[in-house]
Amino acid sequence: MALSVSCSSQTPKTEIMNKERLTYFSFDHHNTMAMFYGEKYSVSTEKDGRIHIVIDEAFPDEKEFYIDDTTIFDSLKTIVDEYKMDKYKGSYQPRMQVFDGDSWSLYYKYDSGRSVSSGGYMA
Repeated sequence: MALSVSCSSQTPKTEIMNKERLTYFSFDHHNTMAMFYGEKYSVSTEKDGRIHIVIDEAFPDEKEFYIDDTTIFDSLKTIVDEYKMDKYKGSYQPRMQVFDGDSWSLYYKYDSGRSVSSGGYMA
């Protein structure tokens, strides 16, 4: 997980990070014993400014739609901040062998170009 942000000495890094706006967010989860069952959610900004949302809660059923309301990214940023997702490790794995665990991945990107990714295998 790379968290490099360039900033001047007059502007604290946390202030710059708080001004960043999300432009992409995705999360997926699946159970290892049922590889074709899981959930995947993504929200992205299209070139025309519309928001593209994909909700895939039971493969292959997928819902896809577009909205004009960009405040969805404000809500997602609140969740990212509340759960301190910027501090998540890049990878989580169990300390012992697990045969029926859940796997997940998280990825989001800011308008500054900074991105964060994390995931857990059998975690």
